[in-house]
Amino acid sequence: MTVNDSDISEILKKHSLKITKTRFFTLKALYELNHPSVENIVNYLSESTINSTFQSVYNNLETFEELQLIKKIATNSGSMRYDIRTQNHCHIHLDESNEVNDYHDHELMSLIENHFKAKKKNGFNIESIDVIINAKQV
Repeated sequence: MTVNDSDISEILKKHSLKITKTRFFTLKALYELNHPSVENIVNYLSESTINSTFQSVYNNLETFEELQLIKKIATNSGSMRYDIRTQNHCHIHLDESNEVNDYHDHELMSLIENHFKAKKKNGFNIESIDVIINAKQV
C-alpha cells in the first residue's frame, strides 16, 4: 500500500500531529514496508538520511497506535511488528524468516466474530480481532 507525501502530511494534520521528519518518515515507512519492526523503520529512516533513535521511532509508533492509525503484531519470535491495515484480518508469521504477511479470509473472520456474538460473553465487548498463524515454509 503506497501513499504520496501529501497524503502522509494530511494524515498527520488530521490527527493534530506536528509534522516532524521522524514522524513523517515513520508513517511513510509503515505504508512502504511490509509489517516493519522498529529496527526496520530506523533503517528506512537512515536510508532516507533521517537520523533518529529507536526511542523516537517507538514513541511515534505508540502515538500512531493510540490514534488507531496502526496495529501492533506480536510475533512468535517475540519481536513486535506494526501494521498500517487496522481492519480485522489474519497474519501468517513465517518463523524462519520472521516475515509477516496479511492473510485475508472473510469467512474465517466472520466465523470468529459470529462465535463471540453467539456466546454473548458478559463483561466485555470485542474491539478487534487479531489472528496470527505461525508457520514454517514448505
